[in-house]
Amino acid sequence: MAVACYAGYSLARIRPRGSGVIGLIILGARLFPPVSLLVPLFVIFQRLGILDTRLALILPYTALNIPLATMMMRGFYLDLPKDLEDAAFVDGCNRWSAFHRIIIPLVTPALTATAVFSFILAWNDLLFAVSFTTFEAPTLPILVSRVRTEEGIRWGLLGALSLLVTIPTGIYTFRVQKWLVKGLASGAVKG
Repeated sequence: MAVACYAGYSLARIRPRGSGVIGLIILGARLFPPVSLLVPLFVIFQRLGILDTRLALILPYTALNIPLATMMMRGFYLDLPKDLEDAAFVDGCNRWSAFHRIIIPLVTPALTATAVFSFILAWNDLLFAVSFTTFEAPTLPILVSRVRTEEGIRWGLLGALSLLVTIPTGIYTFRVQKWLVKGLASGAVKG
């Protein structure tokens, strides 16, 4: 979220040279099919000796969620009036302090909404979890996929594990519900 927060702000407000192309590259990175990254990442992680560790999951989840989060945050920053920053500059703030004192408190709901979407995308992923972990760092979706035995599917265990998978997302979303609703609604109304 920290990388996406700053990257989205720079694309929306600072607009470096070629920011349109940078935005397309970021968006294109998210549109890249994750399955095409499996073999290269597997080879790299195997050579680094980090297969079956949490780091082998953190790296691809972070890399795949940063583009989506950056573009979401960019949209939220574009919705904010530029006059707020101009007023902060008149009051003696530089860009850094205006960003942290004025902009961040205003986009807290947007940060929350973006964090919820990023969390859900990473939490529900099975592709990387099955490919990069086996016994040492299995995720809950992997455990759910292992309920099939030689006798058949263990339906009771499948139901219990499925409920267990949804509980953290539900708790997280419920705890940030106030900011989530504000963040989702802030992009819907202009004016």
